[in-house]
Amino acid sequence: MVACALLLLGILWTDDLMAEDRIDSARGGGETRELDEITPRSASVRLSTAPVVRLRDDRGASPDFVYGTGRNLSLLQKAQDDRFQVGVVLPLTGEFSDLGQDFLNAIILALFDMGDETTSLLISDSQGTREGAETAAVDVILRGADVILGPVFDYTIAAASPVSRGVNIPLIGFSANRHAVDDGVYLLNFSPEQQVARIVKFAIEQNIMRFAALIPEGSYGALVAESFRDAVVQNGGEIIEIISYSDQFDQLEAAAMQLARSDIGEEGDAVFIPEGGTLLITLVSFLTHYDIDPGVVRLLGTGLWDDPLLGREPSLRQGWFSSPSRHRDRHFQESFQAHMGHRPPRIVELGYDAFLIAALLQQQAGKGDNLSSLLIRDGGFTGINGLFRFLPNGLSERGLSIFEVQQHKMKEISPASSTFQ
Repeated sequence: MVACALLLLGILWTDDLMAEDRIDSARGGGETRELDEITPRSASVRLSTAPVVRLRDDRGASPDFVYGTGRNLSLLQKAQDDRFQVGVVLPLTGEFSDLGQDFLNAIILALFDMGDETTSLLISDSQGTREGAETAAVDVILRGADVILGPVFDYTIAAASPVSRGVNIPLIGFSANRHAVDDGVYLLNFSPEQQVARIVKFAIEQNIMRFAALIPEGSYGALVAESFRDAVVQNGGEIIEIISYSDQFDQLEAAAMQLARSDIGEEGDAVFIPEGGTLLITLVSFLTHYDIDPGVVRLLGTGLWDDPLLGREPSLRQGWFSSPSRHRDRHFQESFQAHMGHRPPRIVELGYDAFLIAALLQQQAGKGDNLSSLLIRDGGFTGINGLFRFLPNGLSERGLSIFEVQQHKMKEISPASSTFQ
């Protein structure tokens, strides 16, 4: 069973840079303090005792799963023996508690799927703030953590990582912001830069040479715009126009109108829109209104397009986007829904894969081994969304597929690589 679970090792995509653009006001302050200056919270959360960390049943979770019928709940608490201790630092209270709870449920699902009684969880609440993340990291370390999973956001990773680094414990964070990396920090994510590079390279291989882009304002947009310029130039393409926009309705229309006045609109041209949901649909509607024909100009996107509902939008059909393969995430999504009563955001699949990575460390590590060195494998790991690996600088690299938007579905037209060369 363990071997089968490890074959599923991996990651889910998420673009938390867009989320981080919208949550700056919620970030807490506080300077980093030394380990011995911080007293861990007395109410260190545990699944079996603290309501905030139980598998929530307010959205239809199965009571059998909540209370672990037929399972060993001691796996979720501080062990008194030689079990491998996996620290979990997530926002379980506060503004981001729903996301944190889904992450935790995914991690616990991985633990139960493996049925490995040699590994246990030490869970602590970051509260979604800098100070909370720092204190939670101290908490799990003082309770014996061998590796830390989380936090989720770049600013909480920045607060927790000096604590883990000070005692040489690797930390696997879930931010997509490359600036969150540091010594001993590994980002399990799906980076915007890789999405952009993959879709641009694929488009140029299909003889599309002239590009325009509509880019959202903010740190995510700035990163994507830089990646877009680099990818087009490096692959021998030509940039006609890059236009930024805010999420105000009149600004969306103004951006589309400005693009329509450019030299984009012929066969062999493409418009790159790293947006999703209703904003994407609104932008594309304005483009068609101002006579940019998606049947002539190829629309390009990122994993934000990986939404089956977008297949209902006729103007997006035949558009291409890059995203991790979804071949292996169906089981996780169905299992999560069966136990929790809802389908989680794709980002929380990172939690499931992160626990399996931690379990692999436990299996491979010898006494006194540097766990960080075991994370950097040339061949990488194969997980829920395909191939990925950690690089020595703490970033992750992954294989990506190209999908085409078709009526009511997303068709994979260029599979991700199955190996790193």
